[in-house]
Amino acid sequence: MNRIGLATAAFLILAGGLLAACDAAAPSSAPLPTRVYASEPEANFALHFRYGSCLDESVDTFQSTFTRSMCPPDPPVTISFALSAEDMQTIYREMAKIDFFGYPDQFSVVIPEGAVVGRVTPSESYYLRVRNGEVEKELYWTDDIFEPTTQEADQLRVFLKKVIDIVHQHPELQQVPMPSSCGCV
Repeated sequence: MNRIGLATAAFLILAGGLLAACDAAAPSSAPLPTRVYASEPEANFALHFRYGSCLDESVDTFQSTFTRSMCPPDPPVTISFALSAEDMQTIYREMAKIDFFGYPDQFSVVIPEGAVVGRVTPSESYYLRVRNGEVEKELYWTDDIFEPTTQEADQLRVFLKKVIDIVHQHPELQQVPMPSSCGCV
């Protein structure tokens, strides 16, 4: 080979190596593996879940309380409240199904450029802090976009509704007064 042929061959080998390295580092279209969840939550599994569209409710298994907002100037009402071990296992298993610990701390629906957006007001707001073993996770979400939606948003909505349903099935919540009409309920 002459000098030009050697230089060309060396360049092609170098370029091919760089392209291979870039392809190896580039994200693939294959889905990322999800976390592996144990079949049962850790003994210290706990959550603080706050939700609502105007007035909030919250369940806090760290403190064993349930709180419901009232219309101003009335203060929130808090009672002692505990979820059963079965409730906690159900919540944990539902978290595992959607890979809850894989969600970003500040979740939102990503809107494709040029998409028509359907919004809802008042919107639901959610805060969830979870501890399981050594892992702690917080999630914030203002669910004000119903269209377009994503699989992650739909899964999260179903999960959060299940948790609310589990909480609301407890008869002791009948002790907590409902807020009077204050323009948002």
